[in-house]
Amino acid sequence: MLTQEIKDIHTNFSFSEQLYKRSFKDYYSPLCQFAFNILSDQDEAEEIVQNVFYKWWEKRESLEITQSIKSYLYKSVHNASLNRLKHENIKDNYKQYNATQIDNNPMYATENLHLKEMEMELYKAIESLPEQCRRVFKLSRFEELKYAEIANQLEISIKRVENPQIAGSVNVAYGKTSGLQIASLVNINANEISGAQISGLVNIANKVNKGFQLGLVNYADSSNSIPIGLFSFVRKGGYRRLEIGINEQAFINASLKTGVRRFYTIFQSGIWSQQTSKPIWSYGLGIGKSVFFKNNWNFDFQGTHAFVNNGNSLNTDNQLIKIHFIVEKKLSKSTSLAVGPVVNGFFEKKFQNNGKLISDFVPYDLKTYDLINNTVKTWIGFTASIRFFDVNGFGK
Repeated sequence: MLTQEIKDIHTNFSFSEQLYKRSFKDYYSPLCQFAFNILSDQDEAEEIVQNVFYKWWEKRESLEITQSIKSYLYKSVHNASLNRLKHENIKDNYKQYNATQIDNNPMYATENLHLKEMEMELYKAIESLPEQCRRVFKLSRFEELKYAEIANQLEISIKRVENPQIAGSVNVAYGKTSGLQIASLVNINANEISGAQISGLVNIANKVNKGFQLGLVNYADSSNSIPIGLFSFVRKGGYRRLEIGINEQAFINASLKTGVRRFYTIFQSGIWSQQTSKPIWSYGLGIGKSVFFKNNWNFDFQGTHAFVNNGNSLNTDNQLIKIHFIVEKKLSKSTSLAVGPVVNGFFEKKFQNNGKLISDFVPYDLKTYDLINNTVKTWIGFTASIRFFDVNGFGK
């Protein structure tokens, strides 16, 4: 019988549609039960088994199986089920850890300003997606519905739900793409995308019309959307500033701002110009938004977070939060002057031996907050800097 033949087949088998259908008929139900015994969730068990059969069909021409079909299927379902459990455990542990940190660390209250700004930009980008794509994305991402459930709720075929390009590691598209492009590592679109690129590492696109890019690093030759990540670069019409400045603390700062005018990231570093036995220096990140006015004027709203170090030490005990309100005036084709007030909050961890860092570093104390693990000193200062940018890139 064919069933017995399937059980005995090894690497010398030749794939056929009949073999595939018979394997599905013989093993689908037992595999679902096998996965259910691990996951204790019938829907997830069926999804795992369906994905295993789908991957087998997708890679049927190149897949090399070194054991029997039955062993291959059971091993694949077993590994996929354990990975699902591991993923859920990581999510649960992170939620518990995050809740603990928020309760015990006052830094999170201030950093929520940055997170809320990023969330607002992300939701704006999601709302700019095509209607059907946006509905599918929300149901999948936020309500965690499965493709079959989404198709049933929207009364569309499951093929339309699965229309987004999804890849394990690298996802490459050469034609125009509408919808989602998702990969765990890298997305590449060599033409034009109207939708969203979402990856764990890098997104690359020739032109982004609508939607957004969400990844650690984002690149686009041109973009009408918002890239959200640690580093984003848009070649044509992007926002880029190299800045050298000073503030009320006599701190000399250098920063790089890159992204788009509606949302850019900031990389910054600085050193205290006052002579001390141990130099005081800082490094950090931030986010910002710039609004262009006529007659070569800009207004910027920025939030930054930096670690302040004393001497050669490198630690996270002393942290400086700044909220900037900056007016920028173009001076020439590639330079501008930027000035404005800054609201400061300096967090110093209690019970550390760092000399006179607080008394030397903080120019004056507007108000002091005595928290559980930190002393927080606040003041209002200013910043003044010279900025360098691309020629003709000031008001785009």
